[in-house]
Amino acid sequence: MISYEISIEIGQSVNGEWGTIPTSQQMSKPNERRYSLTVPSNKDNSLVQIDLTSGDRDTGLMLLDSSGNLVEANDDSGPGSNARIVRRLASGTYTIVAHTQ
Repeated sequence: MISYEISIEIGQSVNGEWGTIPTSQQMSKPNERRYSLTVPSNKDNSLVQIDLTSGDRDTGLMLLDSSGNLVEANDDSGPGSNARIVRRLASGTYTIVAHTQ
């Protein structure tokens, strides 16, 4: 069950720290956050880049479709040990799972 999910739009950046989310709103894994990304129909087939960076942790990303199926996962395609997903997305709602190791 998702207890904490932030909605974001294409072009929007989200900054934060792992310790800033109250324990009651954390996922079952405290090193994991979920974000909902909606690609509107007028932006169908948009090229999307998702980055997760950290100065002191290894990061990873998973992109799930609206049914929860894995679209893509990445651990170290960004600079250093940072994660990056770059791909074209059809219109619809996706879940970005960001995690650290």
